[in-house]
Amino acid sequence: MQILSNDPIVRQCLATIAHTVLENGGEIHPQLTINHQGERLWLSCPAQFESETLLRIPNALFIPVSKLTWTGNDGFLAYSGDCSALTDVHKHILDAMVALYNATDKINKVAARFPDSLFRQDPELYALILKARPQMAPSDKSLAEQFISTRLSSQNNEDSEETSDYIMPLIDMLNHHPFGPKYGRNEAKDWVIPVQHPKAGSDECFVRYQKGDSFANALWHGYFESAPRYLSSVQCSFTHELLGTVTVHGVNYERRKLNAPFVQRTEGGMALYSIILDPDTLPALRTFLGLAVRSVNRQLAQPHAELAAEGLIDAIIAENIAYFRELGEFCAAQQDEYPLRPLFAKVAEHQLQALAGLKPAV
Repeated sequence: MQILSNDPIVRQCLATIAHTVLENGGEIHPQLTINHQGERLWLSCPAQFESETLLRIPNALFIPVSKLTWTGNDGFLAYSGDCSALTDVHKHILDAMVALYNATDKINKVAARFPDSLFRQDPELYALILKARPQMAPSDKSLAEQFISTRLSSQNNEDSEETSDYIMPLIDMLNHHPFGPKYGRNEAKDWVIPVQHPKAGSDECFVRYQKGDSFANALWHGYFESAPRYLSSVQCSFTHELLGTVTVHGVNYERRKLNAPFVQRTEGGMALYSIILDPDTLPALRTFLGLAVRSVNRQLAQPHAELAAEGLIDAIIAENIAYFRELGEFCAAQQDEYPLRPLFAKVAEHQLQALAGLKPAV
């Protein structure tokens, strides 16, 4: 393993974390490089090692932080509270990770682009975002707590229905890519990430947090992601000739996860949830919505129901086009004054391109 950094504190912290992981049964690819520049940390490995194990982190080294309290005075991260769940090894790694975050000025850098805090500075944009994601609400957490939330993984406790939050040594330095590998576990329940290079021509390795389109990545992580060709429908409502009033519910901002689509009958209409507009799965969506049409109009044969479903999909696409046009036009103005608008202007343009790819003509 190699560490590329001009900062001696960063090099020491990274070496401590890596050494402790190896000393306690973990695995690090010998050709892995940890890169550091400014606030950015990233992991890379040459392309010839594709699909080999990049990192294997024993489950016992995931650091339980649910009982900890986080503060960030003047951008300096610190923790306190109930440390009873932390072993000496946990604490050794965690102290090195906190020192690393402080050495790279992570809190201030993340705060500079974190949508939860910046939305408060642009209430008009926030109102427009709420049209698409009505469940969204700016967090009341401190910047330190918000920053830590971007580092966490959660797992279900074996002896209860509760979930616990963990910080992931080394894995937490992998940046997100929508086509990166998902977190995986082997038979010993170790956490394993393979060497994969979703960006053509780049040796950087990534991980996929959760499935999310370009809009979701901007809302959750504060950056523009151009890779996804699909999008999760915005919240909208319209009238369908066979179904009555149709309401499409946007993805739940707090849960973030994109679930399989489902349908609910309502008085005078129908509610649709988790509708993903994706050129690869559009035929399956048409079939699924055709079944929904038949649940209301049982006399229809499936082919005729799917024709009606095609009209339903067209209406959903039209509502999304209208929304992202509105968002793009709004965000084109006053970009120097409001730092989030250039980000969401890019998102709107990308979503409109993805929508154009769903139909021969828009």
